[in-house]
Amino acid sequence: MSNVWKFTGNPENWITAIGIEKWALNTEPRNISLWESKIKEGDTIIFHSTANTDFSTKAKSSIIGFGYVGSPKTKKDDLWWFQETRDHKNYWPFVIPIKEIYLFSDTSKVDLDTPIQGKNDKQIEEEIQLLLKN
Repeated sequence: MSNVWKFTGNPENWITAIGIEKWALNTEPRNISLWESKIKEGDTIIFHSTANTDFSTKAKSSIIGFGYVGSPKTKKDDLWWFQETRDHKNYWPFVIPIKEIYLFSDTSKVDLDTPIQGKNDKQIEEEIQLLLKN
């Protein structure tokens, strides 16, 4: 039997996650335990975006889509998320691949190939609004 998980993060991190088809958990003991033994391939993931963002005053907390846990789970050493590259610290090392991503908004105009760090603030704000539209 598969489980359903809600992964929560700010909208700019969801833009990154959708582009690379991966999410990652931090080093809290509860999250490590979930990553090691509870989250399994085929489990359903609900994507929850917070209202907290440095790029938009219009962001609101919302469910933006869903997907499924892929494989294999890995640990990362590199820095993917905006906060990690800004602070030069790997906050979220426990990687969960995502397969079959379904979003509730049309993100065809979101540049998923360019890392968030390569975009200007205006572009990020516009992409956040597209992601959160529906």
